[in-house]
Amino acid sequence: MNIIVQIVAEVLHLLPHEESLTLSCTRTLQILSSVSSPTVAYLWESPAFQSLFSASVESCASLLPSAPAPASAGLKQSAQNDDRPPASFSSFTSARRRLPPLQQLTQRTIRRLYSSFSASTAMNEHLWGLAKMHVAEQTLERSGTLLATEVVVSRQQSLFIKCEPLKANLRHLASNPADTHPLVFHALGNSLSMAIGLLDGCSSQGIGAWIAWFRDALDAVFMIANKYLQYPHILHNALKFFLQLIKRGYSCFDQTAAVSLFTQYKALTQQIGNYYSTLVVGSQDEESIFGNLKQSYKVFQLLAANSKDTPSFGWIAEMLVECMQTLQPMTAKLRPHETPKVAAPFLLCVQILAEEDSKKFVGLVRDVDVKVLMQVLRDAVMADAARIRQPAYEILHSFCRYLISLQVSQQVIDFSMERPAGRADPFTSPAPGDTVGQLFSQSAQLSLALLAHALSSPLSNADLDFFSDCIFDLFFMVGLRAYALHALLANFTQMYAANLATSSGGASNSASQGRAMAGSGVLPAAVLETRLASLMQTILQGEKELVGVQYGNQPSGTGGIGENANAQESQTVFRTFLETGSSSLIKYQKQQHAFRDLFKYFVVECASPAAAGIGGDSARP
Repeated sequence: MNIIVQIVAEVLHLLPHEESLTLSCTRTLQILSSVSSPTVAYLWESPAFQSLFSASVESCASLLPSAPAPASAGLKQSAQNDDRPPASFSSFTSARRRLPPLQQLTQRTIRRLYSSFSASTAMNEHLWGLAKMHVAEQTLERSGTLLATEVVVSRQQSLFIKCEPLKANLRHLASNPADTHPLVFHALGNSLSMAIGLLDGCSSQGIGAWIAWFRDALDAVFMIANKYLQYPHILHNALKFFLQLIKRGYSCFDQTAAVSLFTQYKALTQQIGNYYSTLVVGSQDEESIFGNLKQSYKVFQLLAANSKDTPSFGWIAEMLVECMQTLQPMTAKLRPHETPKVAAPFLLCVQILAEEDSKKFVGLVRDVDVKVLMQVLRDAVMADAARIRQPAYEILHSFCRYLISLQVSQQVIDFSMERPAGRADPFTSPAPGDTVGQLFSQSAQLSLALLAHALSSPLSNADLDFFSDCIFDLFFMVGLRAYALHALLANFTQMYAANLATSSGGASNSASQGRAMAGSGVLPAAVLETRLASLMQTILQGEKELVGVQYGNQPSGTGGIGENANAQESQTVFRTFLETGSSSLIKYQKQQHAFRDLFKYFVVECASPAAAGIGGDSARP
């Protein structure tokens, strides 16, 4: 082990600019410091390892230039034009070779290196076994566990003391005005990478001590992130640090510390949102911008997942919604099928919030947020990547269950095909601020888009099952007022007929159009209308069996979603409708599964390219 570490140290000193080689070397150190490897008990005591650690910390202490000269005017002007930090230019890349060897290491290498430094101090069974053997040979009555713990604490304290220059660097960078000198950018990147590496290698038992040691430097990281918003690579490192901090140390924060940390993070997110809202997507920094957006969404996802089923979920959910609203201008530009890595954590976060408490989530968001979210869901559901399609469906399913339960609780169910006098048109444009109405309207519109996609696109058997489940949820939700589903499908048929007329050269009447389409093998609109009516009857029959005819055709109310919700939801029989584990949900899922075969037969029989494009903004009945 000593020989291997010595070779690794020599390579890092001699060839620091060869990234592939240095990454292999640091990966070797990570293997040696793994808790599953016997060498982890001895690595910290290796002279070569300690020498490498000391040399690396010394290079960290000298990262900042004592009096950095300002970048040349030409370099500054070029940075403003290109919106890139001078540190990324070839002029600095060549000058970097003149830095001390360990300062030439790339940030990926530095993260791995400091991860191995941190991991080498962790408690492990091999160290515990050595401690037991040592205690057995002594006359004093001591515990092997106690001795091993003392060794770990001693190593951690030594690690923290040696890494004090890292905190000093961060505080220095945070206290000084933002500087575009190449060496300052280099110091920023390396310092944040060291902190990320130390955090990444920290064991679950030692994370609490690490946070206690680093707590006084947390503010410095926030200040750095705020100062260098316009430089995506610096912001990326800061966001990555916070991601690791929440991922590894969430459970170590008490209520007061957690509120303080997340309040600062929310303020940072607002600054990011304000800055990014002024940028035009399509610039050369688009990849970096969306990369930072992904880091933010990952933090949101972790916070939502860690707070689930805990008393803190309520205020964290409120904070997350506020953060997502701040980033909404960039979220609106998301195209999940083009950037699935960015969309996936966003969708997973919303999925947790929607599944945990759909009513609370819908109550927190605005109507404009619903529009943006439904657009992202539409794109994600129609994408091929399961990593975004499945969470998008789970969100859609949660929303539909919420809207179904809401209509049942308000007793606005009506199985009449014609809208009764005095009942509001369910597809009237929602009033400003009507989040529930906007969600209903957008969901109905989405159902038409999914139906059109299923009829006009070649889909596999698994895809048909997926679209069947989506459409069943949406049709069932709309069909609790049968006249609404009837109007929705009638509108689909009208748009389909309009597409046929356009494709056939504008037939003057439906009869000539029907003859033309029948002759060309394209499904006539009248046939589609008949098949849709059959599909609708299946949905309505299932609703009558599940909800019960006794809840239908209620004389009270005007039929709008959201009326008298509080009064009606107090009734237990309605409040438990479609809740997890309820008999109504089990019956609902059985109906959804049975609907798949009917839907597949419908698609095979009615598939037509003329359905393409239906379901846009013009699809509102």
